[in-house]
Amino acid sequence: MRFFSFILFTILLSFNSLLAQIDTILVGAWELVKIEQTAETLYPDSGKYKLVITQTEIKYILEVNWCFLHDWKIIEHEIIADPSIMCTKICCDDRYTEFYKKLNYTGKYQFSNDNSILIIKNKKGVFYLKRSRWNDPD
Repeated sequence: MRFFSFILFTILLSFNSLLAQIDTILVGAWELVKIEQTAETLYPDSGKYKLVITQTEIKYILEVNWCFLHDWKIIEHEIIADPSIMCTKICCDDRYTEFYKKLNYTGKYQFSNDNSILIIKNKKGVFYLKRSRWNDPD
């Protein structure tokens, strides 16, 4: 009986920690506003770069293609993901531009302006995203 109780306790504890990993404020659609780097600030074409975070996935759109972060988790206000990124290859987007090469939606994050601005900091810069009313077509 003790063994059964221990297993049940371990399963419940594991399940609870998985639920705690998702910060519900992150869930939704975001639009990239700017990337601040040491020497410069980069601004994307308006409305061009969207980030969608759900309870189960993180994906972002380029001009026409989607990219997906797999095996991601959140630990202490940090988005951590497997470095391999899968992207669709429908057509001609700006995948090979310098701006695209700087995109990285992982790292320490925080919110500002009543949770309407998401700020992600990592080695490639500081990414500012605003909450979007855009609906994911999927």
